[in-house]
Amino acid sequence: MTNFTTSIADAIFRDKVLTARRQTPSEKFAICFELFEQSIETMRSGIIGQHPEFGVEAVNTELERRLRIRRSIEERGIYSPIEAREEPLSS
Repeated sequence: MTNFTTSIADAIFRDKVLTARRQTPSEKFAICFELFEQSIETMRSGIIGQHPEFGVEAVNTELERRLRIRRSIEERGIYSPIEAREEPLSS
């Protein structure tokens, strides 16, 4: 990144931090809930895009299936962020 881009990114980040510090816990929770709802709608849209023949019930069933897979991956520790890995990735 250029110095100009870096300074803009830093200013945006600083503004977000200051905004978050002024928010009440209930405001922060409401934002989390909105983000969760948006992610669910994004997943639904993706399912409909992949399976236009699905009705509402089939879309909800597939959404639940995908969420179960995600939870299973998380609970089993199958996925870990790169920063958390102790050994380097093999090429």
